[in-house]
Amino acid sequence: MIVNSDAFNEKSFERAGLAEDPLPALRERFRLIEIPMTRLTFEALKDLALSQREAGRSKNFFALGLLYWLYGRPIEPTMAWIESRFEGEIREANRRVLMAGYHFGETSEQFPVSFEVPRAKIEPGTYRNITGNTALAYGCVAASVLMDRPLVVGAYPITPASDVLHELAKHRNFA
Repeated sequence: MIVNSDAFNEKSFERAGLAEDPLPALRERFRLIEIPMTRLTFEALKDLALSQREAGRSKNFFALGLLYWLYGRPIEPTMAWIESRFEGEIREANRRVLMAGYHFGETSEQFPVSFEVPRAKIEPGTYRNITGNTALAYGCVAASVLMDRPLVVGAYPITPASDVLHELAKHRNFA
């Protein structure tokens, strides 16, 4: 289990409603790889004119870069996506942090192995790429139809529930 060791502090425990640090119990059950991702992210971005909040938003790219290395996946598609999605210093920050995570995996001795994930062999056909929210909505509609029962959903229209509600509204003819 890979954890951002910087995220385990008293303030975080309080926010999560925890009375104590959960890491000791996790160490007993799992092999933990504790990485100070927040600190390493800030270190990679120290010469950019970003606020702490802006720099902190890039830390997920550190974890993603690490996973690209760990599973032997090509990083170029995500680099191209960053190029198309972001501008200026935010683009540079995301690129740097993605590569910092990748290089951490390469140089750290915390990982005794890495894994090669071969390209998937996909049969020719028509496929659909959907989000989890869309899949949830489709599952609710399918269950309603298969059980011959009306679908009743109680939710507050706020992210991420709004996407589910929008998708369900598109299929109200099944109600």
